[in-house]
Amino acid sequence: MRFAELMKDVKILSQFGDDAVEVTGLSCSSSDVPRSGAFFAQRGTSVDGHEYVEEAICSGAGALVIDRQDVFLRLREVLKENGPVVALVENTRAALAVAASNYYGRPTWAFDLIGIVGTNGKTSVSYLLESILSIKSRVGVIGTISYRYPGCESRASLTTPDPVLLQKLFAEMRDAGVEHVVLETSSHGIAQHRIDGCRFKVGIFTNITQDHLDFHGTFDEYLGAKLSFFERHLEPIESDGVKAVINLDGPNAGKFIATSKVETLTFSTSNPEADYLAYDIQITGDGTFFVVRTPKGALEVKSSLIGAHSVENCLAAIAASYGLGLNSEQIASGIAS
Repeated sequence: MRFAELMKDVKILSQFGDDAVEVTGLSCSSSDVPRSGAFFAQRGTSVDGHEYVEEAICSGAGALVIDRQDVFLRLREVLKENGPVVALVENTRAALAVAASNYYGRPTWAFDLIGIVGTNGKTSVSYLLESILSIKSRVGVIGTISYRYPGCESRASLTTPDPVLLQKLFAEMRDAGVEHVVLETSSHGIAQHRIDGCRFKVGIFTNITQDHLDFHGTFDEYLGAKLSFFERHLEPIESDGVKAVINLDGPNAGKFIATSKVETLTFSTSNPEADYLAYDIQITGDGTFFVVRTPKGALEVKSSLIGAHSVENCLAAIAASYGLGLNSEQIASGIAS
C-alpha cells in the first residue's frame, strides 16, 4: 500500500519525501519495523519513540510518522530527499490506529461492531451478546478473556489490543465471514486511541465506578474517557441504525445520554422511563428470572446467571440485540443458553 493511501483521513501537518512509496507494514518499535515499513514514533511514560527514529531508518523504514516538530525539522535538514518519507502529525497514536485500519482495508466497515464501555460487566455482556447473536450469524469477540471467532481462539493480552493487532484481528474476522464483532472497549484503549479508525454500529454503557485512577489520575478524567467513546466513536452513518445503549441505574447516566449523537436506547431495573425495564425479578439458587418491558412487548427471561448485577448485564445485551434487529425468541433463547 502506498504511504498516501495508508494515511488517508490522517491530518498531516507537514511532510517531505515521496508519499508514493510502498509500505510493507506498520510498527511503533524501531527494532522490528519491517524493511520499507512505516515507523510511528510514540511518546510513552518513560520512553519517547522519537529518540529511535535513526534506528528505524537503519532498519530500513520507508516512512516515519512523528508528532514532534523539532524532530521533524532535524530530519528534514539531515535527510533532505535521500531518505524515507516523513510526516508530522498531531498525535502518532491516533495516526497509527487510522493507518492500521487503512492498511487492513477498513475491516470494521464489513460487519456490525458493538463496543461495550463500562467499569463492570463488559465481559459478561460480551458473552451474552455472543450467545444471542450466534443464533443467526457468525460472531467474533475481542475482550479480557480471549480473542475469538468460529474456528479460532487465542488468549487475550489486553482487553482492547494495540491498534495494529486489533485491525489485524478484525481483518481475519471479516475474511472468515463474521457478521458481528463484540469489542470490550477499555478506558485505556479509548484514551490511547487504540480504537480510532473503527466504525461502530452499537455502543453500550454498563456502569462506572472508581477504577484505573493510577492511569487516568482523577475520576473526572476516567469518566471523560468513557464519555468520549460516545462523543467521538459512535457516529451516525449512511447505513443507518447506529445505537447507543445506556444504563439508567447510575448517577452519570444523564451525561452519557447528553453526549450521544445517535439514537439512544435505555435500560433499567427501577426507572420506569427506561425503554427496557426489568420487573418481577426473582433470584434463586437455580438462576435469575424476570420480565422485560420492551417497545415490542413483554419479554420473559430465564438465565442461569445469579445476582442483581446479572439482570443489568442481561438488559444491556437485550437492548443491544433488539437494536440490531433480533426478535424476542432469539434473544430469550440466547440468554437461556
